[in-house]
Amino acid sequence: MGIHIPLGFDPQLQLEAEIPDERDLHAEIVAILAALEALAAELRTAGEPGAQRP
Repeated sequence: MGIHIPLGFDPQLQLEAEIPDERDLHAEIVAILAALEALAAELRTAGEPGAQRP
């Protein structure tokens, strides 16, 4: 028994394949922050006295 490692297996390449591209990650973070800012603005508007709900 033991661990079977296929010929040509490169753990570093496998690791790199699993790490998302930094640009993709940055774009996702920017999108999440924009969504949070929109939600915060919506909540502020909803919390104002006299504000009506749609």
